[in-house]
Amino acid sequence: MIGRLDLRPDSAFCTAPLKITLYHRKTGARKHIHANEFFTRGEWDSISQINTSAPPNDATKKQIQRKANLDATISRVRSFNSPDIQSLSQFMQLLTGPVLSNSLGPAYLFQIFDAFTQTKNNPSTRVWYESARKKFYEFTMVHIKGKDPSKFLVADLNKRYIDSFKYWYQDQDKNNSRDAAYSYLRGLRGALNWAMRPKTNNKPKYIKRSQNIFYTDKIVIPEAKRRAEKLTLSEFEFKLFLTVEALSKEEERAKDLQLFMFLFDGIRIGDVMRLERSEIEVRDGITYLNFNPKKTDQYNKDARVEITPQLQHIMDRWPGDDKYVFDILSQDMNEETISRKIKSKTSTINRNLKKLSDRCGLERRISTYSARYSMNHYLLSKGYATKGQLSAMMVNSPKVSEGYFSAREEKFGIQRKLGNILEPEDDEKIKKQKSGSNP
Repeated sequence: MIGRLDLRPDSAFCTAPLKITLYHRKTGARKHIHANEFFTRGEWDSISQINTSAPPNDATKKQIQRKANLDATISRVRSFNSPDIQSLSQFMQLLTGPVLSNSLGPAYLFQIFDAFTQTKNNPSTRVWYESARKKFYEFTMVHIKGKDPSKFLVADLNKRYIDSFKYWYQDQDKNNSRDAAYSYLRGLRGALNWAMRPKTNNKPKYIKRSQNIFYTDKIVIPEAKRRAEKLTLSEFEFKLFLTVEALSKEEERAKDLQLFMFLFDGIRIGDVMRLERSEIEVRDGITYLNFNPKKTDQYNKDARVEITPQLQHIMDRWPGDDKYVFDILSQDMNEETISRKIKSKTSTINRNLKKLSDRCGLERRISTYSARYSMNHYLLSKGYATKGQLSAMMVNSPKVSEGYFSAREEKFGIQRKLGNILEPEDDEKIKKQKSGSNP
């Protein structure tokens, strides 16, 4: 019945379950299942050709064991193959039981999670859900004491599972926070809420409301402490940050891009790296960037931000190629490579921002998000903009062109006032702060 099997990891740049694709020889139909082994594509390439009967000398014991586990999985898949099986659905029923049951019977948690993740179009969002899926898979294996997590049913979820996950996650690493555990639980809740909603094209929903523990038990996931409260710098703190001396090229880049994001209406770091020269326009004597923020591109709203002299100076310091404004991405990169590069470079920038903030005596945590939140706080505290105008100033907001401004020039006028942050602060206050005294 099966024409062939294709095996490959779901992701090139994070650990993910190996996907097995089943093809129907006659109809050309296909279905996916996931093995219990997790790989990156690099790991898969290193073991996929290993013959466990006569392994090569450079193969490690772990690689040989993982290949043996996969061989057993494929053997099991093929053992169910029979000429009597007329469809892939019938084959899947024999192999794994009801996966996403049309009759609203048992549904397997991780196959629902996989189906939900595939609905996410944004690559970074999909990577986050893949990471969440891995965390829950690892925890479930502990929770059910080594049994097969792929057989864990949605109906097996209970309050004990939810509470235990929070403590388990924090115990895995000293840097794992309770807020991050809550974030993963909100992802799980999102997957179950999606599964109990009717699908398009008159397809039935995957689970009943009575199978959704978050709905039936009215489980409330505490909201994390607002990131804005932790990352917002006051006017004095931001000016203090701007006075610190950069000791390396990467620190200079981090400092410049932090200021660029502040002056550029709180643009996200990923959008900074994606800015293209083709998006630069000149109209009525004003040069501005007219671009579509990545995170809110589903709203199809362009963002227009004036290129002030301060912004132009930073752009000139870190010039990119013929396509990109900055020297981080290159025109020969595909989307997958771009996503990896942005993630890697953002981590580097955050590390250098921490070095700079430690050196100037800032006790507050600082990251690339700080520019976004600090810009918001600065405009409001100085009386330069109303709350309604603030939400429209943020270049990633879906409200960016909802009419808070009577004219584009009014928005640009508020943006220009962000440049006042570069006015020197009282030297004595700066000296006191750097010496460890309170200003």
